[in-house]
Amino acid sequence: MTAPQLVILAAIDGSFMSGVMAFSWYVRQSTQNSVWIDTLWTIGLGAIAVTLTLWPLGEDVWPKNRQLLVGSLVGLWSLRLGWHLYLRTRAI
Repeated sequence: MTAPQLVILAAIDGSFMSGVMAFSWYVRQSTQNSVWIDTLWTIGLGAIAVTLTLWPLGEDVWPKNRQLLVGSLVGLWSLRLGWHLYLRTRAI
């Protein structure tokens, strides 16, 4: 992957997280509950991490076994933490 491709990928990821955080702000304003920000941030960051983990970096277009393992673990971590924060948020 070349440097310009990395810059473009970083810009896309930054734009995605900016959108997630803007939506989080909207939810916070609507519900008057700022704990939702943590839940949405965790899920958004997990989505970016899984995407970047599975992104092919070489000539191979399919992710390797290590990429699949790390992507799965990061995705599970994000969903578990997001679910935990959701349950905690709902209880407040």
